[in-house]
Amino acid sequence: GRHYWEVEVGEKTHWALGVCKDSVSRKGELMALPETGYWRVRLWNGDKYAATTTPFTPLHLPVKPKRVGVFLDYEAGRVSFYNVTDRSHIYTFTDTFTEKIWPLFYPGIRAGRKNAAPLVIRTPTDWE
Repeated sequence: GRHYWEVEVGEKTHWALGVCKDSVSRKGELMALPETGYWRVRLWNGDKYAATTTPFTPLHLPVKPKRVGVFLDYEAGRVSFYNVTDRSHIYTFTDTFTEKIWPLFYPGIRAGRKNAAPLVIRTPTDWE
């Protein structure tokens, strides 16, 4: 199926959003890459964006997103990310999904007090 959700990232300095397959490892240090079943876009150090490919794909976002949209098209094998703030496309992963896929939200819990705000799942914006 096709699914879309939006996440308010606000002024956070660290976060990661995306999807992961059902069988991923959730314990210990993990390499969150497509090869291990993770398809993510992340922000760190307040201004560094990347798609977590091997190696990372740097992303240049002219407008800092306050809200990010994630669109999963399971049959087409696509996960796309959008900057809802300026209605721009951020990045699309293309792969073949063979098992259940779950949303992934990483609020950057190791980044300290400045990054304490939560990630908030929001009702999707009406783009019309």
